[in-house]
Amino acid sequence: MTLQNNPIPTIRLGEINDAETVSLLRSACIDSGFFYLEGHGIDEGLIADVLEQSRILFGLSEESKKALSDPVLSRGYTAMSEETLDPRKQKYGDTKEGFYIGKHVPADHPEFNPAKFKGPNRMPSPEITPDMADCSQFCSVMETYHQEMCRVGFRIVQLLALSLGLPKTYFDKDFEDPLALLRLLHYAAVKSKPEEGLYAAGEHTDYGMITLLLTDGTPGLQVQLKNGQWIDVEHRKGAFVVNLGDMLERWSNGLFRSTTHRVLTHGESERYSMPFFYEPNFDARVTCLDVCCSRDNPPKFEPTTSGEHLLDKYRQTHADFRPE
Repeated sequence: MTLQNNPIPTIRLGEINDAETVSLLRSACIDSGFFYLEGHGIDEGLIADVLEQSRILFGLSEESKKALSDPVLSRGYTAMSEETLDPRKQKYGDTKEGFYIGKHVPADHPEFNPAKFKGPNRMPSPEITPDMADCSQFCSVMETYHQEMCRVGFRIVQLLALSLGLPKTYFDKDFEDPLALLRLLHYAAVKSKPEEGLYAAGEHTDYGMITLLLTDGTPGLQVQLKNGQWIDVEHRKGAFVVNLGDMLERWSNGLFRSTTHRVLTHGESERYSMPFFYEPNFDARVTCLDVCCSRDNPPKFEPTTSGEHLLDKYRQTHADFRPE
């Protein structure tokens, strides 16, 4: 397979040490910033359970869903049209609602620190969401999926290190306590009208390191190529769609692409997707890599940390975001 024949190539995770796979990944990261991931080892039954539980969650009453909101940590529920990913072009908020799930850190835990995204999840319970038949099943499925996705994300980061010409374990220390967020998304059956400023999800790049996307197969995701052309990202059963974020573009001094993408829905049916955002430790230093810099190509970005980078991005998108 070549990138010319398919701008979004397929990477098999089981071939992590294969030189051809590393070369293909490097080309994908430089050219499109997107790739399909197969061989990830996540059970099909678990994936089906995640999709089913997501449908159950968004089918709850508005009262129950709003009770699951926690703007302090940006965990739990976010309402339909609450987000506007591209204020320049959007006249209306995104026609989607969402639900964030991160690593659960209770308020009495020594690591509790909302300012560093460390706090409790806002999960369904009989007291908060009495209209959910089996809250424990939802929590169990999402916890298992979150753990499995962290495992896969770590392996992708090792593959990315190889593709940058670094040792496989180069980033390991930066992901000992990753900021990993699962987001469940439900798009309304509304036809997007870009010419009128109505988008399912406005044009944007992702903030962090990598995003692994699972969908129900309903079309809508589009990627903008280097020439400005928008292409549909086709659903591929059993595969994740992976894209690079702004933080990795920064780390690689602009070598690897954080690509603009959007969601346009056709209005014929609802759409469910589950992006998983896998980011470094809050205090991880993000400095342009030496292997990506030279005298003719000096660092384009100032050093920062993973946490400060993400905090700045969240403040720009979530008007009520206030970690404290």
